[in-house]
Amino acid sequence: ERMTSARGRRMTAEDAVAITELSQAAISPDGARVAYVRSRPVVTEDESTRRGHIWIVPTGGSDSFRLTNGARGDGQPQWSPDGTHIAFVSRRANDVAQVWAIRVDGGEAWALTDSKTTVSNPRWSPEGDRIAYTAAAKSTDDERRRKTARDDPIVVGVDDSTPARLWVVDVQLDADEAPVEFDPPDDGGGGPKATMQTADDGHVTEPEWSPDGSRIAFVASPTPKADDTMFASVIRVLDVDGGSTRPLTALGGGETCPRWSPDGHEIAFLHSPEGYGQKDLYVVGVDGGEPLCLTSALDRTIDNPRWLGSGLEVLFEARMGVERQLYAVPRVGGDLRRLTTASAVHGGTTVSASGDTFATLTSASDVPQALTVGGVADGTRRLTSRSRHRIRSRVC
Repeated sequence: ERMTSARGRRMTAEDAVAITELSQAAISPDGARVAYVRSRPVVTEDESTRRGHIWIVPTGGSDSFRLTNGARGDGQPQWSPDGTHIAFVSRRANDVAQVWAIRVDGGEAWALTDSKTTVSNPRWSPEGDRIAYTAAAKSTDDERRRKTARDDPIVVGVDDSTPARLWVVDVQLDADEAPVEFDPPDDGGGGPKATMQTADDGHVTEPEWSPDGSRIAFVASPTPKADDTMFASVIRVLDVDGGSTRPLTALGGGETCPRWSPDGHEIAFLHSPEGYGQKDLYVVGVDGGEPLCLTSALDRTIDNPRWLGSGLEVLFEARMGVERQLYAVPRVGGDLRRLTTASAVHGGTTVSASGDTFATLTSASDVPQALTVGGVADGTRRLTSRSRHRIRSRVC
């Protein structure tokens, strides 16, 4: 089979590499705009990678515009609760990725963290005054030396992985901030303070604030190794003020994607008894109890659950052969409702704070990727496509 462009020219390897990728979509709280990462290949003598920057497009269909221009790329955009700022991750100052913030209407970005290790997974608190994120506790002088020298062999049977911890940093928007201090002494000094919230919960990913900001759900596994993150990952809940954590369920592994209900009384999550393969969607009370499986009648793997509306339904992505479609299911279980109909792959779906508008990244056999938006009640429509090539195939 030969791949050609819509104009009939045979597609080359260079064309395939040059296709612009869209990823990491995040819809604004009011559903009026979508931030996303647009990346292009960077191939030099020293590196071969893709470098992305953050763009914003109105859901009403106007032109998109570029928000960030970091020389080494920017990613993981997250809207502030009031929709005025975006937090993102970037290596703007040095080799260590930090959380930065920028006003949505433009201006200079400023760093919110000063971590000694790479930061990831930034999440705003509901009040917008704190950000949770993950980062390793610290790196040793030897680790920094090896990284600089690119001395990074993988030795079979030796666990040299570094688990990420959960941190929370105070945020002062539009303030002339001093660098963040990590666990500074109690000397009465000002400036934002970043504190490590977990030390004994293993490797932490996917932090999610409760609607009232008092708790954070996260995924914990013994180490960052693939076997542990697939088979031994469990969801835990942190009491932010008290500092204690506890497991959410007694399922014992294969848990991912915690999502708080709008009222904060329940958490939707994914579980796979085998740790890989098919995942099902569950809902459980925050204080415990027996989890309810919402997708037992659907013989498909589930991804990326999101609460809709006031919490009566949960949206999810389901793998249907070579396609991935969006469905909604009642929170109490029952008949599924399909939200997308086109033959396509939908992924990275994000839902507005009101739960009535969603954005998703869509690709089809003749369109590598596009950003689409939809209402929960009336389906999807395309917002933007940034790929240079429309593709068709023919049998040779």
